[in-house]
Amino acid sequence: MSDLSRLDLLRFLERVQKQDLARTRRWIQEEQQRARAEAQRAAAPKAEPKTWRAYVPADARQTVELHRVECRIEHPELDTREITATEARKLREMGAEMSCQQCQASEAAP
Repeated sequence: MSDLSRLDLLRFLERVQKQDLARTRRWIQEEQQRARAEAQRAAAPKAEPKTWRAYVPADARQTVELHRVECRIEHPELDTREITATEARKLREMGAEMSCQQCQASEAAP
């Protein structure tokens, strides 16, 4: 049969099981770290979605135009930036114009 005694085989089995247990404990630690990281991400404040588009003319004397992101009106000649409702509200206070009837009628207009 084998030169290894039953005791040698049991000690070998014990070493293998210790390695398995150590690996399982590492997996548990990794999963706990992932769960903590996910909980932190879920608790973090969410960024406000960018639901408006500001068309900024090169000439500072011209008025910034605001449109909803889903609006089909395009102004490729103007610098375009997607902005949040809060940013759109601030631009309105500074004189930016709602540029089309569709965007003006939006309930979510800033």
